[in-house]
Amino acid sequence: MAAFIHVYFYENMHVYMLSDNSVFAKFLESLTIYSSFLRQDPLIFVCGFIGLIYLMFTNSIFKTWHGKALFVAMMISNAAFVVYGYHAGQVYQYYELAFFPYIVVPSVFLLIQLFKFYQFKITKVNESQIFIGSVLISLFLVLGVNNNILSSKIFPNNASVTLQSTTKPQQPAQIIFGNIMRQQSHGRPTLLNYGSIDMGFYTTSGALPTNYYFQNYNIAYNKAPQIMNSQNESIKKAKTQWVVVNTPAGKNIKQWHGTGSKKISAGNLNPGTKKISKVMLRNYRVVALHTQNFENTNVAYWLLKRKSAKPSD
Repeated sequence: MAAFIHVYFYENMHVYMLSDNSVFAKFLESLTIYSSFLRQDPLIFVCGFIGLIYLMFTNSIFKTWHGKALFVAMMISNAAFVVYGYHAGQVYQYYELAFFPYIVVPSVFLLIQLFKFYQFKITKVNESQIFIGSVLISLFLVLGVNNNILSSKIFPNNASVTLQSTTKPQQPAQIIFGNIMRQQSHGRPTLLNYGSIDMGFYTTSGALPTNYYFQNYNIAYNKAPQIMNSQNESIKKAKTQWVVVNTPAGKNIKQWHGTGSKKISAGNLNPGTKKISKVMLRNYRVVALHTQNFENTNVAYWLLKRKSAKPSD
């Protein structure tokens, strides 16, 4: 419970943040972000703002002012805390999902009233057209807000899978490394994904984290030095059988010195491997290398295996 409170109520609000303004100013920034979210798209504006006005001045959703006041208070509190400490230009699109309940609830009831007003009903005559239309609208909306499909199996050997120019079907680093670790480990493998976020390597290998700080976060070193200190100590003592390291494509472990920010950079690249490379390559040997694109960055993923075998290996 102490760790939960520390991470979600201290780290998130005082460390993993971008704004250095006062507490009051941070709340205003949060509300400004929520306001801009409502204004940035006509459909969201209608469903969110107009839907909220509809909610406040009718009794079709909440019958009493207590219910209305509670809903609005929840919405304002949510808007204030979800992006507390962030600048408007540093809010990722998926953060806005936290605002959607307060848009969906009013918009659903608003649509119901519109259907009633125009006496719109689904019958055996029009149900097929409505179904087909709903599917087409859904596809349009989904494909219009993200391009994840371009990184799916529909497009084999896309950049998120491999940067190798070949027509032979390839697998991403996560699958390749996971298979190697499963095949060459006795029992469950132990793994450290050095200096970066999880990226799925623990899942594909079947490894359960043995390090408390089994991944790094988008936090500057001076704000939480224990994370990388713990991982460096793990490398020095060769605590895990396997290590996954990433560098920019074209650079090796000895060359990657980081961006100077001492935190994760674009592509979830680690803060640098040059300083730890000597002891890392003394205790571990490179088993596999794979390059692929992540977040518009060409990344080289390195799989290293501990040199001195232990009984668990």
